[in-house]
Amino acid sequence: MRRIRRRLTSLAVVIASVIGSTLALAAPAYAAPSLTINQNATLNQDGTITVSGTYSCDGGGSGSLTNDLTDETHLGATGEASTNIACDGIVHTWSINVPDSNPAVPYQKGDHARAVVFEQDTFNFDDLLAETDVTAN
Repeated sequence: MRRIRRRLTSLAVVIASVIGSTLALAAPAYAAPSLTINQNATLNQDGTITVSGTYSCDGGGSGSLTNDLTDETHLGATGEASTNIACDGIVHTWSINVPDSNPAVPYQKGDHARAVVFEQDTFNFDDLLAETDVTAN
């Protein structure tokens, strides 16, 4: 009788271990969201500045990244634009052409600007945000 109990107990431990391992493998692994901004921006002939970088996020769905750009060299030049993104766990590149909302103070080559990029729609995270200084080339 003791032998049967030990075997049943051992069998129960093995079954519990297998079930636990299977559940651990089946659980989805979510990566932390990430967002980068390239420090070199491009001044386009039409007066816009192209700001770019990378992002990744899990959770499915789609939304947009919004870029607020404020020229720190010539105060007054500022703009905002957005681009669509997909949250699928893959690292993607993004690029946004930011118009100057104050034509009296245009963006210029060599200008240093503060770029703030954030996720605008609702995903499974609220903290996808990057901020850096960029130089218009």
